[in-house]
Amino acid sequence: MSSKLEEAIFPEILASGYEIIDVTEGEKEITVEIKPKKHSCKCPECGEESNFVHITFERKIQDLPLNNKTVYLKAHINLYVCLNPECATHTFADDLGFVRPFGTRTYRLDQMILAVAMFMSNEGASRVLKELGVVISADSIKNIYDRLDFADDSEVEEIGIDDVALRKGHNYGTVIYDMKDRHLIALFEGRTAKETKECLKNFPKIKRVARDRASSYASAIDELFPDCLQVADTFHLLQNLIDKIEEILKNDLPDQFFLKDGCLLDKKPKKTRVFVEPSQERKDELDKVKYDNSPPLDDEGNSVQYDNKNHGDGSTEEEERKQRRLEKQEKIRQIRAYCSSPDSAEKSRKEIAQMFDTTVPTLKKYRNLSEEEISALEKPKNSKKRESPMNDYLNIIYKMIRDDYSLIDISYYVSKLPGFSCSMNSLNKYIYLITKNNFPDKRFSPRIFYKKTYPEDVTVIKRRDVINYIVQGNAGSEYFESYFDLIAAKYPQVGILKSAYQEFHKVIMGDEVERVHRFLQTYKKDQYLSSFVASLKSNIAAVEAAISTNVNSGFVEGLNCKFKLRKRILFGRSKVVNLEKKCKLAFLPYDEDKGYQLENLLRKCA
Repeated sequence: MSSKLEEAIFPEILASGYEIIDVTEGEKEITVEIKPKKHSCKCPECGEESNFVHITFERKIQDLPLNNKTVYLKAHINLYVCLNPECATHTFADDLGFVRPFGTRTYRLDQMILAVAMFMSNEGASRVLKELGVVISADSIKNIYDRLDFADDSEVEEIGIDDVALRKGHNYGTVIYDMKDRHLIALFEGRTAKETKECLKNFPKIKRVARDRASSYASAIDELFPDCLQVADTFHLLQNLIDKIEEILKNDLPDQFFLKDGCLLDKKPKKTRVFVEPSQERKDELDKVKYDNSPPLDDEGNSVQYDNKNHGDGSTEEEERKQRRLEKQEKIRQIRAYCSSPDSAEKSRKEIAQMFDTTVPTLKKYRNLSEEEISALEKPKNSKKRESPMNDYLNIIYKMIRDDYSLIDISYYVSKLPGFSCSMNSLNKYIYLITKNNFPDKRFSPRIFYKKTYPEDVTVIKRRDVINYIVQGNAGSEYFESYFDLIAAKYPQVGILKSAYQEFHKVIMGDEVERVHRFLQTYKKDQYLSSFVASLKSNIAAVEAAISTNVNSGFVEGLNCKFKLRKRILFGRSKVVNLEKKCKLAFLPYDEDKGYQLENLLRKCA
């Protein structure tokens, strides 16, 4: 290997005073043998240089892969004897600057592993790295992250704090971000005031906090930092009012409002049954389809006999008919068995018929039946088609079902054929029966042909629509404004809540602190909003800060989305592995020239 190529591939090895003496390439791995250029080394304790080699041993160290092959460094290590009699260290080894003490991987390989595993699970990273030529298990990746140590920045002055779900509905934690550069400062389980105080003690210089209106965070910050400026998030302030509006209207208003001829109906109108039709696009396609009522044919050109009769669906009458058929089948088999026995030779046909309570012609008929005809008695007999206007369309129905048209498509197509005069109920009944009797894998309920809906002259307004109108405005929807006025006339709280929300929205979106006090004064005795006003008063300093400053928790919510995505990726079989350290690493400020500086972090924790 040329010296320039060695310098390009193994710069750290050469810089550490080692030289390459041999390279062996196998099918899956490459072994690079290295040894120190000089046979002397300084004692790490006293600094005196020693050339007394006590023993030489080998270390196998994995390095960055080449051509997707695993690279191992076979390093010859000298163990020296310290020549200083006053030094407490008796022996020491060569200092390998490219690997941590007793490590089995180089710093740069660990850096690559961290970079790959930063945005995926340890198990997934292990499999990806294996394809690249790095031999490492998921547990070893976990151990690398466990060694990382992120020192708390005690100088941080502005933070954002919020709760996150570690396991939704079960376990919750708290995240703290630096407001300045948006990196993750802390992640801990729990969201109580006690747990929050324990964490915030590590950041004594906090002067400003962006948070939601959680009382646990507010009390913890008040106790530790009484002079700290707390800023309530404007989004959460509005959301609190929206939640209050939903709570009030859910208790006071019905689920739906029914309006007819400009009036609000007192009673819920009765639904009518309407037959379902395909979409207009589907109708245009069906208008191009051509089917006739000729008998359907199978693959060999023979006419197909299909069943279009209603045989019942497990009713008592149907069960009784089935039982009679089985009894008749058993009686025929008994007659045939007796007539084939030697005992029947001594008796006449009339005597045998009397024994089985039948007539002589019937006895003769039963004796001549084949086994196939007897077995066929288990199923109901398909009688001849009766004269019916629907007979002109049954073959069309069968062929369209066989061609995988939906039942709604068939119902529409047949009803639009020239000369069709049957009722829709009769048509849909035959479509259902032919499907049920001949295509068991396509069975559908007959109720798919129709739906129940309110009369066309009745307008239905949902309670959710009223709430959305209060919150979102929908100023361009003039028709809804008239409906809203009708609803507000019967339910005055709707109009009160709409005015209150509009006023509070202007307060929050503006920058005049005095307006929030006017709002509180106006609604402090309101029967609907007095509790909301009381909660605002208890947190008035943070509310005023939200209005008067440009600080909010928007960046916290955005970073929480990144956190949730990372949590879902890293979630293992039973627990979250390395979640805090992977998030801290991924949230570090990224430098375009230096990146995340993973190698410096690894060396610091070696």
